[in-house]
Parts: sequence; structure tokens; C-alpha cells
Amino acid sequence: MLDGTGSGWTWLGTWLVFLLLIGGGRYLLFRGILETSERESDTALEELRLALARRELRSEEFEERRKRLQVGE
Repeated sequence: MLDGTGSGWTWLGTWLVFLLLIGGGRYLLFRGILETSERESDTALEELRLALARRELRSEEFEERRKRLQVGE
């Protein structure tokens, strides 16, 4: 019943699980980093909109700063 091939499949399965865990960890790490930078950009844009609403900025200045924020992403 045991012809020696079961051991090979066990190692293959172990490596496959190991690689999937590493790949999943990297995915979660990079997704977290990207979401953080998106949130920071959204916060800056929201602050810019509030400044426009409080009339602390002219609409031309708002558009210029908004474009700079979007290019920085």
C-alpha cells in the first residue's frame, strides 16, 4: 500500500500551503498599504473641500490643489 509516493505528495502539499500563506500575507500587506494611502488622500481632499466651503480658498485655487493631490496619488 505504501509505495513511497505518498511522501512526495506530502512535501508537495506542504510547499504549496507554505507558498499560499506567503502569497496571501503579501497580498494583505500591500492591500493594507494601498488602502492607507487612499484614506490619507481622501482626508486631504475632504479638508480641501471644507476649506472651499468655508470660503478660505477660491475655486481656482481649489482646482489647482485638487489636481496636485490627484497627481500625487
